[in-house]
Amino acid sequence: MLISQNRADTKRQAIADQQWQTVQEEDRQNEELLALSRQILDLTKAIHSMAAQIEPAAANWQGASATSIANPPRETR
Repeated sequence: MLISQNRADTKRQAIADQQWQTVQEEDRQNEELLALSRQILDLTKAIHSMAAQIEPAAANWQGASATSIANPPRETR
């Protein structure tokens, strides 16, 4: 009876060890996902900042193009 109990304990320990390894791996993956999420957020902020700087210049350029097309220079003879 003692031998079968020892085998059962050994199996339980092996299962517990495997579960602990799984928990540690999931923790590592979660940390990696958090780091990637932070990088995505930083990139998104940088893109937004760049777009905000470009937008006024693009509006000026589009306005100038629309004005020159709508009111082309008149020819003088």
